[in-house]
Parts: sequence; C-alpha cells; structure tokens
Amino acid sequence: MSDYPILEPVFIAFLQEKFPDVKIMLAPDEYTMGGGRFAGLTCRMLPVQGTSGFQATLDVDVFDIDRTRLMETAYEMIRLLYVGQNEGRFPHVSYLEVSSLPTLVRNPTPTQATRVASFAVDIAGHYRGA
Repeated sequence: MSDYPILEPVFIAFLQEKFPDVKIMLAPDEYTMGGGRFAGLTCRMLPVQGTSGFQATLDVDVFDIDRTRLMETAYEMIRLLYVGQNEGRFPHVSYLEVSSLPTLVRNPTPTQATRVASFAVDIAGHYRGA
C-alpha cells in the first residue's frame, strides 16, 4: 500500500494554480471554516489485483456564498481536470472521468449562508511496486 501514489497534492496544486481566489485543501474530517470560497478534496484508492494499477475516486466539495458562482466554479474545475489530464499534468493517472456531476448538498460548516456543491471523478492509473 505504501507504493500507491499520493494524488491529492497533485490535484490540489493544479486546482490552486487555476483558482487563486479559492482556497483548495485536503478535505478535513470536519469543516470548521466560515464563509468564503474554498474546496476540499479527498481521494479513495483501491488496487487492481495482479497489476501495478489502481482505481480511485476523487471527491470534491466546493463552498461559496454565491450559488451561481459556486456551480460555475464546480463545472470549471471539472473542465480543467480534463484539460490537465490531456496535458499530462497528473503523474500516474491514465484515465479520468466524471462519475457525479456537481450537486448542491447539505452544508457541513458553521456558516449556513455558505452553499456547497459536490462532485466526483473516477480515476485509473498505475504505480511502481507490487
């Protein structure tokens, strides 16, 4: 399991570069932030038996007070993830596809004025080892 690539920092750095006004971070167990624009990412990985490959799901939660801007940001993140994949910006990733389009979800933060949209991306790739 230690041979798995750690994908979150690659996606966080890429999205932070593209969205300098949005704080992009590893999703905490509990969001304690108030208002503002930010996004939390988590990646769940599973090995592909008998190969040096993996399958993963990247979950992204986007937070914003403005609902329209929130959805625009979420869809733009998806578009840019595809662009990044096509440009080879994500080492170890050979396949990327949206599995869940942005949807408004319950707000887990203390500030109920903030809106939240979540989406998921399926990933397949390879790693060294095994």
